[in-house]
Amino acid sequence: MARRVIRDYHELDVVSYMKDYLSYGRKAFEAMERVKDSADEVVNGGSLPVANIMKVVKEKIRL
Repeated sequence: MARRVIRDYHELDVVSYMKDYLSYGRKAFEAMERVKDSADEVVNGGSLPVANIMKVVKEKIRL
Protein backbone atom coordinates (compact mmCIF):
# COMPACT_ATOMS: atom_id res chain seq x y z
CA MET A 1 0.00 0.00 0.00
CA ALA A 2 2.77 2.46 0.94
CA ARG A 3 4.55 2.05 -2.39
CA ARG A 4 1.30 2.56 -4.28
CA VAL A 5 0.46 5.77 -2.41
CA ILE A 6 3.99 7.10 -2.99
CA ARG A 7 3.67 6.36 -6.70
CA ASP A 8 0.14 7.72 -7.21
CA TYR A 9 -0.12 10.50 -4.62
CA HIS A 10 3.43 11.86 -4.40
CA GLU A 11 2.24 15.44 -3.82
CA LEU A 12 0.52 14.66 -0.50
CA ASP A 13 2.15 15.08 2.93
CA VAL A 14 1.37 11.46 3.69
CA VAL A 15 4.19 10.38 1.40
CA SER A 16 6.89 11.30 3.93
CA TYR A 17 5.11 9.23 6.58
CA MET A 18 4.90 6.28 4.21
CA LYS A 19 8.59 6.57 3.35
CA ASP A 20 9.49 6.68 7.05
CA TYR A 21 7.35 3.61 7.68
CA LEU A 22 9.04 1.70 4.89
CA SER A 23 12.49 2.75 6.14
CA TYR A 24 12.04 2.48 9.90
CA GLY A 25 8.61 1.25 10.92
CA ARG A 26 8.99 -2.29 9.72
CA LYS A 27 12.29 -2.68 11.56
CA ALA A 28 10.72 -1.46 14.80
CA PHE A 29 7.75 -3.79 14.37
CA GLU A 30 9.99 -6.77 13.64
CA ALA A 31 12.09 -6.00 16.73
CA MET A 32 8.92 -5.77 18.84
CA GLU A 33 7.79 -9.17 17.58
CA ARG A 34 11.16 -10.72 18.55
CA VAL A 35 10.84 -9.25 22.04
CA LYS A 36 7.30 -10.58 22.37
CA ASP A 37 8.49 -14.04 21.32
CA SER A 38 11.04 -14.13 24.13
CA ALA A 39 9.03 -12.28 26.80
CA ASP A 40 7.57 -14.00 29.85
CA GLU A 41 4.56 -11.68 29.83
CA VAL A 42 3.09 -9.29 27.26
CA VAL A 43 0.65 -6.50 28.14
CA ASN A 44 -1.53 -5.16 25.35
CA GLY A 45 -0.86 -1.52 26.18
CA GLY A 46 -2.46 -0.24 23.00
CA SER A 47 -5.95 -1.14 24.14
CA LEU A 48 -5.76 -0.52 27.90
CA PRO A 49 -5.80 2.67 29.94
CA VAL A 50 -2.51 3.42 31.73
CA ALA A 51 -4.04 2.60 35.13
CA ASN A 52 -4.94 -0.89 33.92
CA ILE A 53 -1.51 -1.44 32.42
CA MET A 54 0.10 -0.49 35.73
CA LYS A 55 -2.25 -2.84 37.58
CA VAL A 56 -1.31 -5.76 35.34
CA VAL A 57 2.42 -5.03 35.64
CA LYS A 58 2.24 -4.72 39.42
CA GLU A 59 0.34 -8.02 39.68
CA LYS A 60 2.95 -9.79 37.53
CA ILE A 61 5.84 -8.35 39.58
CA ARG A 62 4.28 -9.57 42.83
CA LEU A 63 4.05 -13.13 41.51
